[in-house]
Amino acid sequence: LQGLAFLHANRIVHRDVKPDNVLMSCDGVLKLADFGSFKLIAGPTIARTRNGKVATLAGTPAYMSPEAVTGVREVTAKTDIWSFGCTMLHLVTGRRPWHQLDNEWAVLYNLGVSRTAPAVPPPDDLPRDAHDFIARCLRRNVDERPGANELLAHPFLAN
Repeated sequence: LQGLAFLHANRIVHRDVKPDNVLMSCDGVLKLADFGSFKLIAGPTIARTRNGKVATLAGTPAYMSPEAVTGVREVTAKTDIWSFGCTMLHLVTGRRPWHQLDNEWAVLYNLGVSRTAPAVPPPDDLPRDAHDFIARCLRRNVDERPGANELLAHPFLAN
């Protein structure tokens, strides 16, 4: 999350945050890797390609945000927050988001058409702070999704 805060402060959207792209050093420091899908944020929030066009579909379906799938809204730094929430969900459950679906097309359908989100374990199965942290990351409405700096102050990380 600190890495995402750094990227976003420097106007970069990773666009493929997932467990496979998080590496751990010998001393336990986590690092983001694989910047093959990154985009520079052109204005205050919009990710654009090098030729100035709005960014295209990129990422791994199980970790993609609804706005990245539908294209209704531009990809922003909060797109990475959704993917980060999916990554956290994978870490706490041991399964990728949407694990119950048969294929990637079903995941894309759920994100784009059915307007659902991956299931977060109930507060009875997960500490309340952890449940709230992940649920905030997985808010479908981009405007309600917190930024990296806001999440860094969440009680889940303090505890």
